[in-house]
Amino acid sequence: MPKKIKLSQGYITIVDDDLFDELSKYTWHTDIANKGTNVYARNNRVGRMHRFIMELKGIPINGKPLDHKDGDGLNNLFSNLRVVTQTENNRNRKDRIRSANSPYTGVA
Repeated sequence: MPKKIKLSQGYITIVDDDLFDELSKYTWHTDIANKGTNVYARNNRVGRMHRFIMELKGIPINGKPLDHKDGDGLNNLFSNLRVVTQTENNRNRKDRIRSANSPYTGVA
């Protein structure tokens, strides 16, 4: 059963029950990125929660990008996190604009 952790500015993140006790040892705040298009949980000591979760689970990330499968940076369930390539991560950007003339992103 997912658990909720309160962040600053009224935001809430959800995490797996087995990680809740460890994550609750830290004070988490809201990290708003990319001109407000992405919201994450962050702690000044351990960084962004999704990266810390991968470390806790023993998943080697070695500086690689991570993403949230559903695009919600506050859904920090382990099943929602994955290591991706930079190309895959760029494809997920929310600020990409579609042209009125084409149904394809980046095509005029």
